[in-house]
Amino acid sequence: MKTVNVGIIGMGAMGSGVARKLQPLSGVRLGAFCDVRGEVVRGLGEQYGAAPFTDFKKMPYGDLDAIFICTTNDWHADCVIAAAEGGTRNIFCEKPLARTLAEARSMVQAVEKRKIRTSMGFGGPRSKPIQYINSLLQSGKLGHLMLAQLSTYRGYGFHGLERVRDAQGRRLHH
Repeated sequence: MKTVNVGIIGMGAMGSGVARKLQPLSGVRLGAFCDVRGEVVRGLGEQYGAAPFTDFKKMPYGDLDAIFICTTNDWHADCVIAAAEGGTRNIFCEKPLARTLAEARSMVQAVEKRKIRTSMGFGGPRSKPIQYINSLLQSGKLGHLMLAQLSTYRGYGFHGLERVRDAQGRRLHH
């Protein structure tokens, strides 16, 4: 089996989570990490055996079979274009794809020109908290919803969900 050499740009909660999920997979090698926080990326690079970088422009794109872009939104376009121009054949970018239509078009142009496979993260609708809330909405237990405010921390659930009540004041989440 061919080993897939993977890079990750953005080693915050999302990027380090990707590394944690990929690391135990056979046939996957974590080859390079990038983050502007040098101490963080060096520590994670040592932990996972990946080369650390603090500048995405210096990543060894030609040596990477795939790259995950897990940066803040304002860096998605620059990182995708750099990975495409550098020779990475498979690019996964977290949502949102870009901040503007012009950025998105430049990203599409860069990857189509080189026939690169791409994918964008959009796992939220399949998460358990979202599925639960959707089931409540579909069941009618919440009545006619006028406004809802929930907060989440990087997909680890909704804070305050235990306080969700139906129109009669009954608690819906245990």
